[in-house]
Amino acid sequence: MFKRVNTDFIATPVDEISDECRFWNQYRHPLNLKLLSRVQSIKFKNLTSHSFLCANSNKLEYFESRNGQTTAFGFQEKVICCDIRKDDAMFSGGDDKGFIRVFGANQKKPLRKIKAHDLVVNDMKFTQNKISLISCSTDLKAKVFDIATGAVTFTYEGFKDKATCLDVKRNSIDYTSFICGSYEKSVRIFDTRADNPVVATIDHKDAVDTVKTFANGTLFASGGGRVVSIWDMRKSSEPLKVLAEHHKHVMDLALNSDETRLLSAGIDRLIKIYDTESFQCVHTLTYPAPILAFDLSNDDKFLAVGMSDESISVKFKVEQKSKDSHEKVSHSQRKRKIMDSLASESEDVRLAVPHIQHEKRPHLTKTEKLLKSFDHTGALKKALETECSQNNETLFSILFEFERRCVLDTVLKGLDLRDTVKLMRYIHESLCNPPMLQLLTSTYGKMLVLHGNNKDFVTHPEINKYLKGSLQKVKNRLKASDEMISFASQFEMLESAMCNHYKDYAPKCLFSENNKIEN
Repeated sequence: MFKRVNTDFIATPVDEISDECRFWNQYRHPLNLKLLSRVQSIKFKNLTSHSFLCANSNKLEYFESRNGQTTAFGFQEKVICCDIRKDDAMFSGGDDKGFIRVFGANQKKPLRKIKAHDLVVNDMKFTQNKISLISCSTDLKAKVFDIATGAVTFTYEGFKDKATCLDVKRNSIDYTSFICGSYEKSVRIFDTRADNPVVATIDHKDAVDTVKTFANGTLFASGGGRVVSIWDMRKSSEPLKVLAEHHKHVMDLALNSDETRLLSAGIDRLIKIYDTESFQCVHTLTYPAPILAFDLSNDDKFLAVGMSDESISVKFKVEQKSKDSHEKVSHSQRKRKIMDSLASESEDVRLAVPHIQHEKRPHLTKTEKLLKSFDHTGALKKALETECSQNNETLFSILFEFERRCVLDTVLKGLDLRDTVKLMRYIHESLCNPPMLQLLTSTYGKMLVLHGNNKDFVTHPEINKYLKGSLQKVKNRLKASDEMISFASQFEMLESAMCNHYKDYAPKCLFSENNKIEN
């Protein structure tokens, strides 16, 4: 009844992966940093890609891209924006009270504190001549400041709604022009040398949240609403291209190193990647939460994305090796090859082969397995459950390993209050052990810095008990140290007096051929 159909010629369709997809799939997830508040701005260093600056809560933080090690710079108010000068010698941050603080590369205290605006500083940029700073604010103003003196060299007050974003042209000798977007659905092009500083006003048709200039040519991109528009500064009446790939509001833009790709991110959890020749969307990256800010390093090795769930995802580009250069052989293939070679040998040769006994691998604990898989926070939690009451040296070795891997700060951030109490009890009990003292006091200090603003941490009764007990231990140790120093000084005085005495009145027993005292 049924007719057989010959299907030998039918080929199964295979979805080929494009070169663009292969390139962006090389970005892997080495770090997922959990913060205390939402990310406001992210900026990579210009000369090195191994660290980036992040504005969140009331501080600026430098994060190492490979291990998450942080260096924090505190503010009194909430930090909204940040920028790094092109020589990485300075960086700055603007807060919600209108102040701008300028820091040196290796200095914790600000070099300048400038009262720039009356309201929130929404964005700021260093100029290419490295001596000026441009800012825009909710107070409907854009200003240019001299970094050395903090004086205002240019002011524009013509905005009808808050100015939200600005940008200057990279790698350009022109340091007098910049572009600024606002919530009045427009982008203004400025030239501070002209009598009328507004060269052109461009209608974006939606509130503008981000702008990005191209170093090559006169192009720039503006992002607002659900679209990204590409403009030519010389022809501002109509956009060259309108990119409507996002489903929700566009929040940030970035360019790769050679400006062949434009990246846009929005609260639809997507990063769209466009070819800058055709401005076609060539790839899409998806994230677990709405994206508020992101940046791509100058050498395209790192991609840092700040999301609304108070986290930063850092991807690292891993170059893929060709299959010909390294072909992975499975265990069964190796075993089959060995057995075939033994079967081909003669009987006497096979009998002459000695039996090799392999030592069994030592059993790994759950903590060691977590360390081996680089689950650092999970390893510390498991160690606090099992190792803390049994062997304090084991837990100390785990903390020492975290310090060696430069991930101790990240691990301490991931602990909840219950595990934090357990760790503080362990540190309190082992605080006076001399070999452990330096690392434990350093860990103690980092815990107080990370959780000092947490109300539950400060008011917890056990934590207060351990803090008071540890303080008393430190006082007792300092007192004993002072007594030892006093005893050592008295002993040195006694030794000196005895040496001076015997130098003039040496006993006869000291005069021997093997031990003579020189006069």
